[in-house]
Amino acid sequence: MSKETGLKHRPKPKKQDVKISEEEKKLLEKMKDLDKEPEITNEEASILDILTKRKTIDQITREFNLVLKPLGKSLFSKDQILKLLDGLEEKKLIQRIEAPIGIVYVNSAYIRYKMRGTEKL
Repeated sequence: MSKETGLKHRPKPKKQDVKISEEEKKLLEKMKDLDKEPEITNEEASILDILTKRKTIDQITREFNLVLKPLGKSLFSKDQILKLLDGLEEKKLIQRIEAPIGIVYVNSAYIRYKMRGTEKL
């Protein structure tokens, strides 16, 4: 016993080697590939932040350029935004939906979240 603390010295636990079978290694590799998120640019990330609800191309372009204008950066045209949206759609991060007001875009994660909840799109 230590005179100062009055406690006994605790033994340090021994480190154990974890043994993983070949089958488990293969499963871990498959899971690692599934967990990968597609790489996106800063512009695509900005668009995903904008798409919290259904939005038309005009609304997306307006909100996207609102951030760029005060920074003195060149503004994006509708065609440039459409190219970014097409790239995000190919990566299955957003969905294009035909609505009465025209074509709208929505974040796929938002759709999944709302389908599980009570709020309708």
